[in-house]
Amino acid sequence: MRAKVSRVAMRVATYCGRHNSGGIEVKGSSSLLFYPRHVAAECLTLHRAFASAASVEAARKFAWAETDIAPPSPGRGIIGRSSNVDVTKSENPIQRWHWLWKMLGFLNEDDRLFRNSTAVFQSCMNYTARPEYYSELGISKSFRAQQALLMVHVWLVHRRLALEGEQGKVMQELLFDRLWEETVVRIRYLNISELSVNKYLAQVQQIGFNSCIAYDKGLKNGPNVLQTAVAQHLLDNETPEGLRIASIMAEYMKRELKNLEKVDAEYIMKGTIPWSSLPQTHVKNRPEDDDDVVLIGQRFGNWRSALDNRGKLYYWNLTTRYSVWSRPTGDMLHEGEEIK
Repeated sequence: MRAKVSRVAMRVATYCGRHNSGGIEVKGSSSLLFYPRHVAAECLTLHRAFASAASVEAARKFAWAETDIAPPSPGRGIIGRSSNVDVTKSENPIQRWHWLWKMLGFLNEDDRLFRNSTAVFQSCMNYTARPEYYSELGISKSFRAQQALLMVHVWLVHRRLALEGEQGKVMQELLFDRLWEETVVRIRYLNISELSVNKYLAQVQQIGFNSCIAYDKGLKNGPNVLQTAVAQHLLDNETPEGLRIASIMAEYMKRELKNLEKVDAEYIMKGTIPWSSLPQTHVKNRPEDDDDVVLIGQRFGNWRSALDNRGKLYYWNLTTRYSVWSRPTGDMLHEGEEIK
């Protein structure tokens, strides 16, 4: 991108240089330029046009990696149903009453941070909600495995945010807030008694923190240490086959950290994270067939799965943002694709 902008600047400077005959002084980095007023105006227009084009191109750079936050579940009763709208057919109530929400104190800085941290977390969640990844790693789609793979990618983003000073620290804390909120509803999804939810949450948090510490030590102490950490905390498999897969996954994690360092923080902090594909491991022993298990955030055609605060599974359309309780099938899977 910098190279393209530099070429734009050179074209503008060349054009202006050919018309330099007195007028307006412009102080450059190494010389003082003197332009006629009409030429200076033309140069400014030209520069803005190229800059605008560069901005648009930058905005589209990772368009494919943008993360949409899941809408509410279909809800219950009149109020619940009123929030479930097809945004392609009727005006989004949030946008419609934007001025009112803002006047009442919503849509402020705290709200912006909440939305951004939710997008960051859901980027991790959606990326890891791919059945083929579990098959390639030789792990089941159990609660433990889903949480472990999700934690790996939350840890990767956490490490990236550590490079961004105070803003990064704030987003790190909010990212983990979103993680534990999601963990609570995932525990409820398992039909755990509400009285036991906090006990299970504390256990999951301790396991998650232990894995992050192990991955940190692995980065510091060498590939063998990281390999062992992955085998223990992600794969739960320290056999020779497990260690072989762990070695491949450890290399992926290190490579992904380097890739994320190259991405501007403005993208990361809005949940626009250009993840790389998980590597092929040529696993020998694939887990038993569990196609009936729905991963949270898994994509089905033009729909994704999600959980509401009660831990109830629902599906929402990526185009219309309409949500339903039943898993879409048949022609419904592609609903809204023609609008994109």
